[in-house]
Amino acid sequence: MPFTNCELKVREALGHGDIAAGQLLVREFLFQHPGDAAAERVLEELQAAFRALPEAEQIATCTASALGPRELVVEISGRCNLKCPMCIGVSGADVSNLIHTPFKAPAVEIERFIDGCGGNLQKVYLSGISEPMLAASFREVCSYIHSKGKACGFITNGTLLNDDSCAFIASLDNFSVGISFDGATPETFERIRHGASFPRVVDNIRNLTKAFGNKNRTSCFVGFNFCSMSSNIDELPAVVELAASLGVDNVHAHHVVPQSVDMVEESLFFHQQRSDDVMLAAETRAKALGLSFSRPEPFRAGGQARFSDAWKRCDHPWRVLQIQRFKVATCCTYVLAENERAGEMENYEQIYPNIASAALWNSDSLRQLRRSLFSGTPSRHCRECMNYPYDRVVTPKKLLPCDNRRESPVAERFMALAQAKGLI
Repeated sequence: MPFTNCELKVREALGHGDIAAGQLLVREFLFQHPGDAAAERVLEELQAAFRALPEAEQIATCTASALGPRELVVEISGRCNLKCPMCIGVSGADVSNLIHTPFKAPAVEIERFIDGCGGNLQKVYLSGISEPMLAASFREVCSYIHSKGKACGFITNGTLLNDDSCAFIASLDNFSVGISFDGATPETFERIRHGASFPRVVDNIRNLTKAFGNKNRTSCFVGFNFCSMSSNIDELPAVVELAASLGVDNVHAHHVVPQSVDMVEESLFFHQQRSDDVMLAAETRAKALGLSFSRPEPFRAGGQARFSDAWKRCDHPWRVLQIQRFKVATCCTYVLAENERAGEMENYEQIYPNIASAALWNSDSLRQLRRSLFSGTPSRHCRECMNYPYDRVVTPKKLLPCDNRRESPVAERFMALAQAKGLI
């Protein structure tokens, strides 16, 4: 779509003196069309107009533009029934020592977060470093979201999708289920999803898609999340085939982020041509099967296409709020509030006794983040953003955990191996 149509809306917003609305329109366009020269020129014009405003007006603009999050990501379970090698919960990091400590999020706590987001909220994702279906409040929370007319989604390992839970999920409208599925054979799948049974999970998925039946699959869908690594990438085309046979709607492939030294050599950064060949073959097969498929940019094509800097097309500070147990209240990966003793506490009332989602959304730190983006002077955090990790060239930094990019055993091992292979 040419920028002309969007620019008309932008100019209309500016005619009403609404620089914020104009910027967000351009950011949304650049998200869909990264690198569009006309859109970038208009964005620079809008940034200059914002910088020309008095400081008080800049602050007021950042506050007025934030109507409340459209999406809420909230963790409702503090435990998982599997031990997957790529998960930070089994990595040996500090958080892994706390992941299995008692934690429960009563429905009333989650409802408080949902209600605190206000009327702009459209979707709630139940996601975190845990299996959401293990939460005692899972069904009550899902039903509450449904009663509020909001879309709901969650990511699961698929082990708990029995007949009863599938029937419950299928009874709700506007519902999406992402299933972590990392192998097409029992040997590969069960080695990665340690503690799961391949045949049982496959049967569970078949039952879920059958329960969904003829529901509108644009609003109710089932997807696979495939964590791509050296030891499973060759099975991705077969995973696409399996997904199609099970009635799954989408396969999303993403790169493993090594959380421990043992996982570094699993990174496909060290197998670039092989990764590209398999990813593109899987995409071709998905297209032939009529299956939606998404993947990261090919390694070998990196830098050939021009992209906008990620921060130019980011709208997370105006769209998404995360309430997590660890680094618990964040927008994208930008920490708004944190309690260092969160792992010792049993519920959100203890972790955040005086913080509501509305207070987080309008906090000084988040207003400052919006202001830096509106003015075109992004912080280092935004310049190194990991939410768009595959833009331009796929560098080691973009495949390392945010907390491990510098001076960590994981980063040191990754960089040493990359240097030894002549990749940097």
